[in-house]
Amino acid sequence: MLKTKNLVVGYGNVPIVRGVSIVVNKGEIIALLGPNGSGKSTLIKGIVGLAKVFSGEVIYENIKITGISTDKLVKMSMDTSLSLIMFSCVLLLKKT
Repeated sequence: MLKTKNLVVGYGNVPIVRGVSIVVNKGEIIALLGPNGSGKSTLIKGIVGLAKVFSGEVIYENIKITGISTDKLVKMSMDTSLSLIMFSCVLLLKKT
């Protein structure tokens, strides 16, 4: 399960996405929809450690991964399905 709790994400000193709480259960496929500039990519970047998390939590399989560098997340993901999430996020971000 991947969960965010009241996540606030942005760049520099500017929060872009505020107060996002989501739960993605094992086996679920979700879509993150919204107009250009609404913070979809910023949210994903915050989840995978590519954007600054000002507050809130990112939890994966009951492990708090908030603030863990992308490099460490990749190393952690070698034995878990987190690697699929990371790979999917990278593909998505390359398209945006």
